[in-house]
Amino acid sequence: MEHLMSEVELERVEHKIPPIPWLGFDHDTCTYDIASFTNYPLIRGWTPDQLDDLKSGKAPSRDYVSCQVMLQSWFFFGFLEGVFQQKLLTRDYVFNTPAGPLLKTTKLRNVIRLYVKSFNKAKEEERKVQGQRLHSCYNMLHRWYMALILHNTRRVSPELFDSPQFHSTMRMVLLSLATFGPLATVLTDRKIFELRYDTEANYTAQIDRFRAGGWCPFIIRKILLRSFVYAEYASLLEATDPNHSKHWRCTSTACNTTRLNVANSKARHLTKGCQCDLLKAPLNQVRTILKSGGIPLINLDVILGFPSTESSSVVEWTEGIKYLAFSHVWSDGLCSDTERGLPRCQIQKLYEHCRTVDQGALIWIDAFSIPHESITRYKAIQTMSTVYSRAAAVIILDTGLQSWNSVASAPLEALVRMLTSNWSQRLWTVPECWLASNALVVVHNGLVKPSGICDALQNDSMYIPYRNIAWTLSRLCQKTEALTLMDTHSLLGPRECSRPEDETLAIAPLLGLNITHLTEFEGQDRVAKFWQLVGRVPQYFLFLDSPRLEVPGFSWAPRTLMCSRFGGVTATMATVTPQGLQGTFFIFTLKKNKLVVTGRSPDIKPSVQQFSENADFVKIATSTGPISYDAILFLYAPSRGPGFQHGISLVADRIGDSPIRHYRYGCLVWLNTESWLIGPPTSDAGQVQMFPYTAQEMEMVIS
Repeated sequence: MEHLMSEVELERVEHKIPPIPWLGFDHDTCTYDIASFTNYPLIRGWTPDQLDDLKSGKAPSRDYVSCQVMLQSWFFFGFLEGVFQQKLLTRDYVFNTPAGPLLKTTKLRNVIRLYVKSFNKAKEEERKVQGQRLHSCYNMLHRWYMALILHNTRRVSPELFDSPQFHSTMRMVLLSLATFGPLATVLTDRKIFELRYDTEANYTAQIDRFRAGGWCPFIIRKILLRSFVYAEYASLLEATDPNHSKHWRCTSTACNTTRLNVANSKARHLTKGCQCDLLKAPLNQVRTILKSGGIPLINLDVILGFPSTESSSVVEWTEGIKYLAFSHVWSDGLCSDTERGLPRCQIQKLYEHCRTVDQGALIWIDAFSIPHESITRYKAIQTMSTVYSRAAAVIILDTGLQSWNSVASAPLEALVRMLTSNWSQRLWTVPECWLASNALVVVHNGLVKPSGICDALQNDSMYIPYRNIAWTLSRLCQKTEALTLMDTHSLLGPRECSRPEDETLAIAPLLGLNITHLTEFEGQDRVAKFWQLVGRVPQYFLFLDSPRLEVPGFSWAPRTLMCSRFGGVTATMATVTPQGLQGTFFIFTLKKNKLVVTGRSPDIKPSVQQFSENADFVKIATSTGPISYDAILFLYAPSRGPGFQHGISLVADRIGDSPIRHYRYGCLVWLNTESWLIGPPTSDAGQVQMFPYTAQEMEMVIS
């Protein structure tokens, strides 16, 4: 994977990259012209029948060693020559080391750069030919990979498909697919979804590297969910949070160091044993400014007793006054409010940051400028859009990032550090960064602009495999377009908040919504009001992995956007109405007035004689509890074939004489598109029964 990072990045981690031993296939002596990927083994003496035996898992006619060395060379040199249509020599990629000959891909970095440059300069017809060749090679390698991984999973011929050589080759193939899949997507505008399947041995080795680097189990899980190539690189780094020992209580589902009980949390001193005094801003002055709709700024010169032209430690912001705003996470020790203040040592550190940026001593930070008392707290939150958008700079503070030495020529490491920091796991940091006109991250050796990281990744084709991951950071820095609801969910999905009731208040400014319309409500009523204000919702939000509201007309509505999703994504929108979510959806309407499927009532025998013999039938699996179905909603029309598709069960809820059908949101189900079996989200399915259905697109309201 040496080609997937810069020279500087490679120097830092090369000793940790799992080696790929070269097995010694005679690649160079073949005198034939460049062959297609399919023909590479054929012109080297292999027969179609021998290849079919390998792909199908039959006992090969050649010995296992011959199979292993051929597969490695074919999947590396054969694939690359098929894509680039140029001869590659082993001397450029195989190097003798004390551990034996190793395959290294450093030179591939510039080969890919030249390929992308040539592709973009080619005429349209030539680009079309190159694009088809790229997709063809990718798809063939992908099919071989999936076939051989299946043999490994089923323990077929373990001497061949579960050997160290096999696992090394499969990791090499996965890195190639992770490189050229995104490349094909960018160059041809034909989406290729990333492959994430790996052998159990390779996955275990990757997890072991993460643990050796001191990574929190919760962060490891988040990294693994993003992309294989991103996870491979991150596993070579030490954890962003330098305090490894504090994560001993963390699990893959929760980082206990960042989840705070707000009621019991308080600011910490910078060093253990420090007993400096607590300093506070005058509460009455802060309250007075907030109640008048103003923004209270804190003068650190006055707070710390330094000479100042101002007599008051609190200044109301007016147009033209320059100040710094801070974006941080409470778990780093700055959890406080106006009433409690901060330790002197923490304030002195904030003062040092002000001097580094050279923008005076006026600051805005929640620990000083937001009181605990709810009325003025909401007043302060209503001003935060102005606070962060009008600040001379927004300073991003994170303990892990402050321990990291940034290097300009290592943007990939910078991306990993940003996305795995505690700062990137929290809700409020999204609006704080997106609203900022000049965001600066404090690192060990100075300040870094997040936008600069994004530019470096965008401008080098070497980093194309990471662009989907970099989108998270680049969208926070890009202000040319307003955030959509889809953008907002993508940014919020992996984040958390110590005060879940604040979520709608935090994201309202991102969508141009007036916070004052939300602060009048509490709990689920506030979330329902948020959806009313949004007005239009992507249909795939019905499939978000979130609890639903228990508010009339909003049983379809997610309680939070800080969640993952099931299934795909579509830009098709639906309209929020007082009765429910109205739109045109694809559904299976079951041909019964009311169907109750339950594992406790196996004697249900629906009468199908009343339907025509040509009716379509769907199988429905029972579950451990009763589930009512009148229809099943899908994001798009299912097509028969191997795989699964998520759906939502619906129950008829007829309201008056409305010509539009009304349904109540039920629960998540899945459809096996090969057997046409619908079942619950869990695997505890019991009896399976068949029911006629009608498939159609129709306008409806989901309450």
